[in-house]
Amino acid sequence: MTPRPRPLAGRVVLVVGAGDRATRDVARRLGALGASIVSADPSVREAATTAGLVAAGAGTARVVEERRG
Repeated sequence: MTPRPRPLAGRVVLVVGAGDRATRDVARRLGALGASIVSADPSVREAATTAGLVAAGAGTARVVEERRG
């Protein structure tokens, strides 16, 4: 079995608004390509959900709370 290419390995991507479905899909794809994801959203729960999905796909993710105001 050939290993999956990870062209973004060593890169960190800040994903703002990680609770949005489209943004969540982008985060998952970037994680699958090897990027480490920093998942940010006003809702920590939504950011954590996105981070969990990235991790489930063998990616690396951290969660931060996006403060507005």
